Amino acid sequence: MVSKRRQRKGSLGSYLGNAKNRVITVFLIVGAVGLGYFLYQTFAAPQQVKYWGTLTKANPTASYKVTTGAGTMNLAFSNNTADLTLSVINSAKKVVGSVKSVGKRDVKLAVDVVPDVYTISLKSSVAFKTTSKKGYKILVNYPSEELTPDTKPTAVITKPLGNEEVKGIVDINALAQDDKAVTKVEFYVDATHLATDPTAPYAAAWDTSTVKDGVHTLSVKSYDASGNVGEASGIVTVKNTVAGNSRFPGDPNTKVTGRSYWGASGAHLAEHESATAKSVSVHRTFVSSWDKRSQLNTQIKTAHDNNRLPWVSVKTPGWGTLASGSRDSEIDSMLRSMDSTANGKPVWFTVHHEFEGDTTTTGEFTRANFKAMNKKIRDRMDAVGTKNIAFMPIYVATSWGGQYNAEEWYVDGVWDAIAFDIYTNNASQSPLRDSYYKAVDWIAAKGLPYAVGEWGIRDYGDAAQSAKKMRDFWNWTFANKKDGIAFSYFDSPHNSPDGTWELDGLRRDTWRDILKNDSRVLRISDLSK
Repeated sequence: MVSKRRQRKGSLGSYLGNAKNRVITVFLIVGAVGLGYFLYQTFAAPQQVKYWGTLTKANPTASYKVTTGAGTMNLAFSNNTADLTLSVINSAKKVVGSVKSVGKRDVKLAVDVVPDVYTISLKSSVAFKTTSKKGYKILVNYPSEELTPDTKPTAVITKPLGNEEVKGIVDINALAQDDKAVTKVEFYVDATHLATDPTAPYAAAWDTSTVKDGVHTLSVKSYDASGNVGEASGIVTVKNTVAGNSRFPGDPNTKVTGRSYWGASGAHLAEHESATAKSVSVHRTFVSSWDKRSQLNTQIKTAHDNNRLPWVSVKTPGWGTLASGSRDSEIDSMLRSMDSTANGKPVWFTVHHEFEGDTTTTGEFTRANFKAMNKKIRDRMDAVGTKNIAFMPIYVATSWGGQYNAEEWYVDGVWDAIAFDIYTNNASQSPLRDSYYKAVDWIAAKGLPYAVGEWGIRDYGDAAQSAKKMRDFWNWTFANKKDGIAFSYFDSPHNSPDGTWELDGLRRDTWRDILKNDSRVLRISDLSK
């Protein structure tokens, strides 16, 4: 748009002369790129402006701004009292023309210009005395700003395709073009703003689990510097319901949904939830003896009341005793009570976690009795008809390529998933190490998902590195498209003779950041979506 006003900086007076007899010829050229666009070419009409004033010791310089199109700027410059230097400077602060006036009228200067904002600068080549004054007059003829019609930008959604079925985390990609420049592209889901991207390629990530399954409208708006808006929209169908993909109660089916549980054991859950305003996703608890198994119901109810998935375990009176059938009525009563307490919500159940270290070659705690006991529990679950309980063991990570052999305890067709515990015991160690990779691959070969029942990492004098290892541990499952369904941190000082594993400092902040901000964290309240 042609400027209607010029403002003087650092001078005593100015006068604006309007362009006369302005003639603008517009040529329209139509081209085709993709869906097509319009290219406009114009010739600029001349503009004229006059400036005058007086320089003094107190006001020794003057400058003016002129916005031009392409062509030639002609300046007539006069100074009747002393020598002054006039310079024309472009927006890159480069002098593109200069002339001096030494007691002469109408010293002329012609400067070739391109569309830009130019500064006309005046200064004296000699020092001012207290009472000296230097008057000046400047007449400027310049090509006006080009009057190119400012068309609105285009917008196209290139991904996902119209009517496509989507789930999990979805990338929305857009193509936007303008005859000048696109300043930003906004993304919307059902008219709710999702994200803004100021630079190409334009994209936004959409967590489809934040909406209900069904048809939703995606739209984008592209903007140019003049505020013109281009729009595009389309519909997609979200099919994200975990229930349809569920293999067992509470199954997040991570490879399908791109989500998993993130939680902890220990006494600090309320603190974490208060700090993040988000529920701890999964809560691992256990009771130390078979006689206290009724406490499992309290743990289940407390977890459900706080939107946590309860993952409970109990130690047994003896593997052989439970496997023998002599305690079937007690097992049935426990299972019925747990299933009733759950009341339609999932519970994950483990019998005698970290069993390898308690195994003996004779007596109750043999490998054969362990396998028979787990088969007994599954048989009783089937007999009772539990609807809300998923059953899984918790190994130790050294059962893969280390102290033990995982295969020796494996029971085919009994468990819904297989879990293990892994701890980082020194500064050079990471939870992502050989035993972890072997465990994941071994469990996957059994056709089951994996979970981490307990894990821990200490500061070891390098808080930033420990925090990074924590985030890398969480990200690895998703980056490698693994079926990792839950990760519960051992946020506790108990059973830790070498020092507490409790979260603090950067490790706690990182753990909480994932809990609060990572859209891949699943909660049981999401299972109905």
